[in-house]
Amino acid sequence: MQRLAKWIVAATAALLAMAGGAAAQVNELRIGYQPSPLQDASVAMFEAWGAKNGVKIVKVPNSYGVYVEKMTASLTSNSDQYDVIWHNDDWGQTWAHLLEPTDDVDANKYADKWGMAPVVFANAQGQNTVVPMGQTFSVFFYRSDLVKPEEVPKTLAELVTVSKALQAAGKVKFGYVGGMSMNHSWFSWFWSMWGNNCDVLMPAYERDNKKLAEAGWKSGMTEPCMQQTVEYWWDAINTHKIVPRHAGLRPQRSQRRVHGRRCRLHRRRLAVVEHVQRSGQIEDRRQGGRRALPAWSEPDPAVCVG
Repeated sequence: MQRLAKWIVAATAALLAMAGGAAAQVNELRIGYQPSPLQDASVAMFEAWGAKNGVKIVKVPNSYGVYVEKMTASLTSNSDQYDVIWHNDDWGQTWAHLLEPTDDVDANKYADKWGMAPVVFANAQGQNTVVPMGQTFSVFFYRSDLVKPEEVPKTLAELVTVSKALQAAGKVKFGYVGGMSMNHSWFSWFWSMWGNNCDVLMPAYERDNKKLAEAGWKSGMTEPCMQQTVEYWWDAINTHKIVPRHAGLRPQRSQRRVHGRRCRLHRRRLAVVEHVQRSGQIEDRRQGGRRALPAWSEPDPAVCVG
């Protein structure tokens, strides 16, 4: 079952890791996942394959809030509850030793290498344990009933201008809403920190503990890039007042309110911003091929103008 499961994962290019017992003949595959548009689409590809090949696809959706606990319990008990599961870099090393290696999946040669970073997904033998399904990319949402396509902000300065104009017109209470519930700091603090070529530990973007140790576990909290990140959010909240003071700390109710608004996914990459001054001036440039502020977060409706 494991080998067939790996083949199916390769065929559908899903970020799903393998688990479960082996069997000589496979006529059913149980998929554990967390319902979302991306995962639903991947599971639909499994179903299309299964229909053509006489394999029943059993969908077992799980809530994100209990997903890690339930999957960990299933894996550590050697249960055959799932054959294929959704995996994530947040807990990659937690399961690496429990999953079937996927180095022999040919489709992985087309995947972004960061999506299979050994420091996250490799087991003790250095073998990869995933097949990437999706990658975080730069997008954000805006209210199409308030902002015309040609008015969509492309820099942080334009975001401030558009937000303040909408607030002055009494159309919105806040111009920009991001990270409206814990732990949605990913959609506020972290995207701006990483987008500004900054990180909690230096060198930025490094995740290998050996390399971080060689660098002396150098903190990035006192770096100029971190100061710029802090100043951006301070100004957005206190000077421009386009962001509510509770951004990143508000209970789910606020996020649900934003969720219901008509937002259109803005797919164009935003302008590259490397340095944000307190005056609001923006210096637009590239460094080492990395995209700087704003590098908008994953497509979560909580990140929305309006």
